[in-house]
Amino acid sequence: MKQKTGALPSVKTLMGLTDGDRSRARELRAILEGKYYDPSLYGLIPESARDKFPSTVRWISQCYNDPSRREIIMSMADEFLHTYGVECIEPRNNHTHPVKLEYCNAGDTYALTLACEITRHFWGYKYRFPVTSWGDYVERKERQGWRF
Repeated sequence: MKQKTGALPSVKTLMGLTDGDRSRARELRAILEGKYYDPSLYGLIPESARDKFPSTVRWISQCYNDPSRREIIMSMADEFLHTYGVECIEPRNNHTHPVKLEYCNAGDTYALTLACEITRHFWGYKYRFPVTSWGDYVERKERQGWRF
């Protein structure tokens, strides 16, 4: 299943994560579009891209069950951005607020980073990839009445 393009940040927005480097921002956009993910390989990264993401390949090989497409893409983005792992926050009552945020840990609560907002619906999940800091995201949601 291909990611809906409208849910992805633009190259211009991604340039904020790549120190203004347009070619690296395009490469990050390709990662988010799933260019390096091949579902026919049962969750593996194509041979041509394995040298770019050695940590992700090693992580996948250690998994008993194949990670999801989203998990692989976030791991590749984490490796590409040289951040400190992928972490998750979600509201206390995830029944009334069925959203969680996975983000590449940039080492600072208010540092700009790539995130994946996961919204649970009765038919499945919807993903959106905002460029934000997780501290700003939590503050914005708390102003809307959410509790973390």
